[in-house]
Amino acid sequence: MAAAQAALGSAEAVFLQVDIRSRAAVMPMVVKAVEHFGAIDILVNNASLTGPPAVAAFLDCTGEQLDAIVDTNLKGTFYVSQAVARFMVAKGNGGNIVNIASVGAFAGQEFASAYCATKRARWRW
Repeated sequence: MAAAQAALGSAEAVFLQVDIRSRAAVMPMVVKAVEHFGAIDILVNNASLTGPPAVAAFLDCTGEQLDAIVDTNLKGTFYVSQAVARFMVAKGNGGNIVNIASVGAFAGQEFASAYCATKRARWRW
C-alpha cells in the first residue's frame, strides 16, 4: 500500500485494506469511499490470489486451495462490483467497472488451472 501512496503523490486517495472475500467487509469499505468522495464513478477490480495457495497442479488442487482462489478472484470481485454498482445506480448517472483479467484467462498455465478458470470467469461478465 505504501508504494501506491508514493506513486500517487499529492493525488487525493483513501487507502483501505479489506478482505474482499468477506461480503460483510466490502460494504463498509464502499461506504467509506462514498462518504469521502461523494460518489464512486469507476471501480477497477485488480485484487487476485496468485502464488501459493493458488499454485497447484490440477490433480493436486485441494478444496481449500480452490476455495481460496474462487473466494478471492471471483466472489470477491463480484462482492465489490455489486456493492459499488448499487451506489452507481442510486446516483443515477452510472459509472464504469473494469475487471482486470490475466493472460491466464485466454490460455492455460501450468499449475494454475483454478486461477485461470477464475480469471476467465471474471473476464466474461
